[in-house]
Amino acid sequence: MVTGHGKTRAYLHRFKIMDSATCPCNKENQTLDHILYKCTLHKTQRNLFKEKVLKSGSWPVSKEELITKHLKSFLTFTKTITLEH
Repeated sequence: MVTGHGKTRAYLHRFKIMDSATCPCNKENQTLDHILYKCTLHKTQRNLFKEKVLKSGSWPVSKEELITKHLKSFLTFTKTITLEH
């Protein structure tokens, strides 16, 4: 997901695997940025992730920081969310 290659609707739509890139929350396209920072469907999981990041960093976190400083917390976050298709 950090590299933009994931099971998000936007990614799958780009390759014509999905008819729509719109997130199930119906707010905007389901991209990594949308999931990390805005999606209402993942608010609870994002808040837990955000708390962990804020202990040793700042929010919003860059993708570079996700890999270098917060990978374990990010992986935990990704395991707790469901990318509905």
